[in-house]
Amino acid sequence: MTEDQAEFAYRFLPDGRFRSVEILSQARPAGVFEYRRQQEGRAQVIGNRLVLQVSSLTTTRSDPGDPAGDYTDRPQQPTDLTYTWRTSGTTLSLRSGDGVILTLDRQQ
Repeated sequence: MTEDQAEFAYRFLPDGRFRSVEILSQARPAGVFEYRRQQEGRAQVIGNRLVLQVSSLTTTRSDPGDPAGDYTDRPQQPTDLTYTWRTSGTTLSLRSGDGVILTLDRQQ
């Protein structure tokens, strides 16, 4: 790995639940630092807004330069997320209140 990477995966279920995982990786002199965030809850569409009501949130950290600080599935305080959304073909674009755009491509 020669550059920083971020991977986001969301799964929206027919019963209104969602699950997501976000993985941030960064090459460092001691090895690859990785931070993982997993959340789940309920998704609700209200007009052009997607509201994610997060019921569970955990984080995991792995840093070869500081292994004593590593942890796995540490519970965090869930925070609801609201996005405006639009679709184009199999692509879902989500825009947060602070202007960050997350583009998700449908996987079969």
